[in-house]
Amino acid sequence: MFQTKSQNALKKMTPLLKQIEKYGEKIQEFTDDELRAQTEEFKKRLVNGERLESILPEAFATVREASWRVLKMRQFPVQLMGGIALHYGKVAEMKTGDGCIIVSSQAKTA
Repeated sequence: MFQTKSQNALKKMTPLLKQIEKYGEKIQEFTDDELRAQTEEFKKRLVNGERLESILPEAFATVREASWRVLKMRQFPVQLMGGIALHYGKVAEMKTGDGCIIVSSQAKTA
C-alpha cells in the first residue's frame, strides 16, 4: 500500500523502459548507416520543436543497439533504468556487478 520514493521512481520508469524495448526491436533491423543517421534525425527533430522527452525512448534504444554492435554489450533493464535516472538528474544506486560503468556511459551519450 505504501511505497518508498525509490519504488515510486521505478514504477514511473517502467513505461519508458517498455517503450525503449519496443523501439529496440525496430532499431535492431537498421543497417549500420541507418543507425548512424539516427543522431542527425534526433537533432533535426529537436530543432523542429520536438521535446527531448519524446525522443528519449528512441535515443536510449539507439544507444543500446550501438553498444551491442560496437562493444557486444547490451544494457539490461536495470542498466537502462539507471541511465534514465541519471538523465533526470537523479542518483542511481546500483549493486556491485549491475553494470554501473555502462550506465554512466549510456547517460552521457543518450
